[in-house]
Amino acid sequence: MSGWQFSGSLDPAFNPFDEAYLSEILTAVISAWVRMNQPDGREIEDRITFRLAGRLANDPFFADLPYEVTCQHWLLGLNGERLGRLDLRFRAF
Repeated sequence: MSGWQFSGSLDPAFNPFDEAYLSEILTAVISAWVRMNQPDGREIEDRITFRLAGRLANDPFFADLPYEVTCQHWLLGLNGERLGRLDLRFRAF
């Protein structure tokens, strides 16, 4: 065990859907899209997502972004069953 005890509630001031968070994430995604080579009609969606995530994670322009960006992140249930998949996941650190 890690020694952590979880109360099951977050600080009332924390809101991941606060306008500041969403605005920051959307601005970063739009900026990354503009900065990357645009897809042509033959490129598949997964490859485009990987390129967008790579741009957000590795472009020095986004070095101060306070989020870890991962792509194709699986959401798992208690028994490891796949519940769904997120194209892009932003996790604050």
